[in-house]
Amino acid sequence: VLYIKIVQYTVYKVLVYFFIAQLLTMKPFRLLVLMFTLSSFTSILCAQDPIFSQFYAAPLQLNPAFAGTTLAPRISLNYRNQWPAFGNAYTTTAASYEQLFEPLNSSVGLMLQSDNAGDGIYKSTNVLAAFGYRLKMNDNFLSNLAWKAVLIRQFWIGINSFF
Repeated sequence: VLYIKIVQYTVYKVLVYFFIAQLLTMKPFRLLVLMFTLSSFTSILCAQDPIFSQFYAAPLQLNPAFAGTTLAPRISLNYRNQWPAFGNAYTTTAASYEQLFEPLNSSVGLMLQSDNAGDGIYKSTNVLAAFGYRLKMNDNFLSNLAWKAVLIRQFWIGINSFF
């Protein structure tokens, strides 16, 4: 078993070095296309995000461009308890604040979210910060461009812990 792990590690190391060497010799446009393509698949590699059944009540979770879409500051508090008969199978809580700064044509938002799955087997805590810029296309049309940064903390109790 140790020999297989060493071989796997060595093969992995060789592949990483080969990939880095290829990146360093690429033309800038091809490198940009590759980076964009790889970044578009990152959401496929992530675990499932907790979703509320009334998703419109948690606009920052849905899309960071929704920050500041109301003229007044908005505070949202959300709680979900899925399958309560199984004893805390899935519980999710979230709190968010967002505000539009109209003189600057920008908005900010902050969201704190906690997810507890399987009565504590898998826990995650997310802190999301969003910044949006309101771009006026004409008198009747606005477009919101947004950026978000997310800090994720995950805790997983492995299956071997139960036996």
